[in-house]
Amino acid sequence: MLTEQRDRYIENGMLAQRADDRGPGAEKAAMHSAEQRLRQLNIVKGRLEDSRREYSELKDKGIAALKRHDASMVSLIKTGMRLSPEEVHTVQLNMLRQRISADKYELKKMNSALRALETDPFFGILKQYYEQNLSDTDIAEAMGYDRSTIARHRRRLIKLIAFRLYGSSAAYGTEQQWS
Repeated sequence: MLTEQRDRYIENGMLAQRADDRGPGAEKAAMHSAEQRLRQLNIVKGRLEDSRREYSELKDKGIAALKRHDASMVSLIKTGMRLSPEEVHTVQLNMLRQRISADKYELKKMNSALRALETDPFFGILKQYYEQNLSDTDIAEAMGYDRSTIARHRRRLIKLIAFRLYGSSAAYGTEQQWS
C-alpha cells in the first residue's frame, strides 16, 4: 500500500494531485509541480549517485559498513525494538533499493518529458534557467531577445512538460472536465 502511494506521488507530484481533481487551479498547480520537479532534477541526480554509492558499500562490506551508517539505523529502530545487525543491514539495503528505484523512475519521467521538447528552438532556456541558474534577463541578453519573450517561452515549455507529466487535466483544467 505504501509503495503504491509513493509511486502515485512520484508520478503525479504532490501539488499535481489538485490537477487530478480538475479544480479551478488545475493548470496552475500542474505547472507549479512541473517547475518544482525541474528545479529538483539535479538534486535527484545527486541523491541517486549517493544512494548507489551507499548501496554498493553496504552490499560489499556487509554488516561491517553499518557503523558508517549509524544515522540511518536510528530511523529503523523503535523504542524497545531489537534487530540484529543482519536484520538492520537487510532493511537498509531494501530501503536504499526503494530509494534508488524511485529516483530512477523520477529521472526517467523527467528525461522523457524533456526529450520530447529538445527540438523546440527555445529548449535551451530550460537548461540555462534550471541547471545553470541564469535569470530570464541574463538568458535574454545572451540570446538577443527581450526578457518577457524568454519568460513567455519558459512558461510555455513548462506547460508542455506539465501536460506530458500529468495529462490533459494539466493542459485544460476544468474546461475539459466532462469530455
